[in-house]
Amino acid sequence: MDYGVSLSPSTGKVGTEVTVTVNTYLFPVNGDYVIQWSPEKTFDIDNTIIVEQGNMTSQGYIATNFVVPEAQYGTNYVQFIRIAGNNCIKLLFGIKPDVKFNPSPAEPGATIAISGTGLPANDHGVLYFDGKIANVIIATDESGNLATEFVLPPNTTIGMHDVIIYLAHLHMEDIVTTLDIVPVGSSSPEAKESESPRSEEVVTLPVTEPPDAPSKNVSEEIVLPEKPTTLAPRGQRIGIFGTSPVTFNWTGLSDSDEITYTLEIASKPDFSEISKKKTDLNQTSYTVDLDPGKYYWRIRAVDDVGNKSGWVTSLYSFRVGFSTWIFIAGIGVLLFVLILLSLTLIRNLREYRY
Repeated sequence: MDYGVSLSPSTGKVGTEVTVTVNTYLFPVNGDYVIQWSPEKTFDIDNTIIVEQGNMTSQGYIATNFVVPEAQYGTNYVQFIRIAGNNCIKLLFGIKPDVKFNPSPAEPGATIAISGTGLPANDHGVLYFDGKIANVIIATDESGNLATEFVLPPNTTIGMHDVIIYLAHLHMEDIVTTLDIVPVGSSSPEAKESESPRSEEVVTLPVTEPPDAPSKNVSEEIVLPEKPTTLAPRGQRIGIFGTSPVTFNWTGLSDSDEITYTLEIASKPDFSEISKKKTDLNQTSYTVDLDPGKYYWRIRAVDDVGNKSGWVTSLYSFRVGFSTWIFIAGIGVLLFVLILLSLTLIRNLREYRY
């Protein structure tokens, strides 16, 4: 029997609803079926669960749903089995990581509960808050779940802040998200009920009046710039030896005439060692000469009155050339090989002569 089976979507987070569509091509069939899930393509009984089961109609077509179960990051396997005919088709599903914060938004000094699913199992890493490493333990369990807490610094500024989780086995797809920090008292249930929907990051601050001035119910509105998006470089090696020019590109904003950008380039992912920093950039591209090495970069927008967006860190590190000692070692190896070849040639010529 020839079956056509498809998943939609074929990638997603734990809890995603997936539609399974099955067609039979030669002639109508019916009978019971099961849909199984496993992290291994061998579908070992200890690691396999049934996510859906039912009965195919005589038309030989079904479209049914199942919810992605607790699973680890990466490739997992879905198996459709028609029991009566012992027909079996295997499909792939890619699990994406998912991290959530509670509360969100949060106030400065609050304790944030961090929960994650779809992560590499038994993995360890670090958390960066606004580019600085935080004093928090990041460790996943055998199912790829994460549960920990993080205390926000009491002097955290109001607005959107970058949160990056680096795990040893997550490769370049690090978890990058943002956390909205709001003034004290505005995250309470009463404050949330009084809030109206908004499309921009807006913070309302009271205006301080002189002591003798009459009291007024006046507020000043601060609109934070939108975050740009990093474009390039994206993980490549630039140049071969020595200092090389590197061009950085990012997306611009609609009111770009009033926006400048700040670019930081660092040799460490926590940006504790800044190699280059450029402020007041009024274009969405900038070229700078960098010495050989591995680099990380981030960008932020600044409006004409000094309001700043959160940092946007590129997911991809990049390298410039080869370090001097590697180049010298390569030259040494090449010379050594040439000398050996020369000696071998001389010896062969002598033997041929005699």
